[in-house]
Amino acid sequence: MNKVPHHLKGERVTMTMAELDALPHAVCKKCGFEHFIQAFRLKKVSPILSQSGQTEVIPQQTFICGMCHYQLKPEDMKNATKKPEPELPNIVA
Repeated sequence: MNKVPHHLKGERVTMTMAELDALPHAVCKKCGFEHFIQAFRLKKVSPILSQSGQTEVIPQQTFICGMCHYQLKPEDMKNATKKPEPELPNIVA
């Protein structure tokens, strides 16, 4: 687990695009695809449990693989990250 240096706790850290691109990123555990779609699961709360006493619907944000639609789970982020490969210049001979 990465620890935040004490002098940065509670402060915003800014990064350049190059620094952000160099960070590891998640890949789909099932197919290895690297792009995810934001989706929502809708949870139904019974009147007994809701604060209003009425049936409520609560959206729960999740991410699904853009290729195979596997739902990314928090525990997948621990093992399914990889460093981006450096781009090689396109040299035409």
